[in-house]
Amino acid sequence: MTTENMTVTVDPSRFEGLADEDKLNAHPPTRAKLEAIDDPWERYVKACEIANDNYRYGEKVTALRTERDVAFRVLHQVHKVAKMAIAREITPREMARQGKSADRRLLESAMQVANEGSAAVMPEWSRDEAITIARKNHLAMLKCEAVATTAREFRRVLIIEWTGGKYGTSRSNADLARAADISTAALAQIRTGKINAPAAVRKQRRKKDKGDAGTDAGTDAGTAGDDAPVAVSA
Repeated sequence: MTTENMTVTVDPSRFEGLADEDKLNAHPPTRAKLEAIDDPWERYVKACEIANDNYRYGEKVTALRTERDVAFRVLHQVHKVAKMAIAREITPREMARQGKSADRRLLESAMQVANEGSAAVMPEWSRDEAITIARKNHLAMLKCEAVATTAREFRRVLIIEWTGGKYGTSRSNADLARAADISTAALAQIRTGKINAPAAVRKQRRKKDKGDAGTDAGTDAGTAGDDAPVAVSA
């Protein structure tokens, strides 16, 4: 990792389109709140916060529709600056695509993006503080642990973390377990804090790999028995 200061200033006009779109799609009371905020960046942040509150209480969200903003909502409970920065720059699809080569390189990228976000919101923050936030960012940690090796697996982690793990839901354990492709017992452990979602996904993957290996071994043994009497002519 380079040691030079990676802090950059973000042009607020970069977010005007997003903020305006959120404003136009919001219902009247929300629109009034957003129109009262002059700064485009702050208006966008407020729109995201409102959308997240709606999402948490099961209301229909129309303000944020893109994949990037879905990532933003999922990460809303993580440290604010790093979360916003990563949601702007790295979509779930891109994170899943980078899965196997993430590790150090992605952590550095997350740190840089987090630092960029800190410069936009709190210019006095140092690079070291931005790096600390990035280290704590859950999405970056998922990637650095190489958990989301496929888009399917990444989606499972998000389902568990958002609806089944920390925040609860009106859906049953069985429904959530089916959606995330894990056992109801594992989901119960996540909800009680005995195991986290990445660990649950890794455990499920190991269990599946072990089962596949046993099946393959049995098949190979049967094939060897069938093939044994066959002689090869010179």
